[in-house]
Amino acid sequence: MACGARSDLTTADAGSHEDGAVTPLADAGPDAASKCDHSSPGALRIGRFDNGDAEPSALAVAGPTLFVGVRQLEEIDRIATAGGSLQRLAISDYLAGPIVTDGAHLAYPVFTPDASATLSIGSYDIASGALTQLANPPFGEGSTNYVTDVAAPEPGALGAYWLLTHLASAGGAYASMLVRWDGARIAPVTTIAEYTWELHIGEHFAALRSSSGLRAVSLDTGSTTSFGAGAAVDASLFAVKHDAAFFTNDAKSIERVDLATMASTTLLTGISVVPCGFCTEPVAWADDAWLYFVDWDPAGPNVRILRVRLEGGAPETVWAGGDAAVFALTGDDCTLYWTMSGANGSAPVVMRMPKP
Repeated sequence: MACGARSDLTTADAGSHEDGAVTPLADAGPDAASKCDHSSPGALRIGRFDNGDAEPSALAVAGPTLFVGVRQLEEIDRIATAGGSLQRLAISDYLAGPIVTDGAHLAYPVFTPDASATLSIGSYDIASGALTQLANPPFGEGSTNYVTDVAAPEPGALGAYWLLTHLASAGGAYASMLVRWDGARIAPVTTIAEYTWELHIGEHFAALRSSSGLRAVSLDTGSTTSFGAGAAVDASLFAVKHDAAFFTNDAKSIERVDLATMASTTLLTGISVVPCGFCTEPVAWADDAWLYFVDWDPAGPNVRILRVRLEGGAPETVWAGGDAAVFALTGDDCTLYWTMSGANGSAPVVMRMPKP
């Protein structure tokens, strides 16, 4: 899809996809991620891919570095948040899927050599570049276990969480395990007698999607509670923040549920949730005050990044991008980052914009 030109979209001759050092853009301005400089409030292109087949479907930011998971090219790249060249990391067992960071490590799903399955989680040490394959806890007998999702812990905590699932036998029942790595120790949190995916982590609770619908999981006790409208086709999770989950049952509204009390409220209606370009989850990210998400406005410009306060209220338009496809969205204290299709069918680009 083409990207409509807008006055708030600033483009620069950002670095392309290369091996070697990340070189900041001379004209990209101050690094908004580290200085919260709002002097240039528009969206800025900070990087671009040379390969039009690139599918940059995952993002994670750690300090001055943005990491990009790229389907099709089967690689994880890094780029300075100030802009520059996309540099491929020395990771050979990533094919696709989420990448997450605790600030010290990058966690990602490890694929088998024949690319047929994800069997474990890899950890990339951001400071040293050292790679570690994290061992799964024992789970099930006579079956192969697969990783279906990985999620970062709450800010300030080390490690990662992931969902491990297995099919006991041909035609048998699925079972899943929620696993936690705290940076040193790997241990199960709980098991669930269903297939699970779409994992999000809060302070004391996780939220995930299962075959029967959305579930809350206590990270302290492992107990689970269902919420939402059962196994609705369009049910999906946006984010978990402060132990509140934000989700949709119909792709037309956003609900909030307190995972400790199950008290729920409707935040927004009359929207059209846009999933990422290569999956079924909404393109979304939450900070301490706002939920940011991608919406489709049939009146145009069609694709927008909106935000709504975690407690509810009127939505605000952060960015409107014509008919560009937004693939992934993340942020830090000061800045939003996203990947999207390039103009006129060109290769995808990496964007940043100071938060309003």
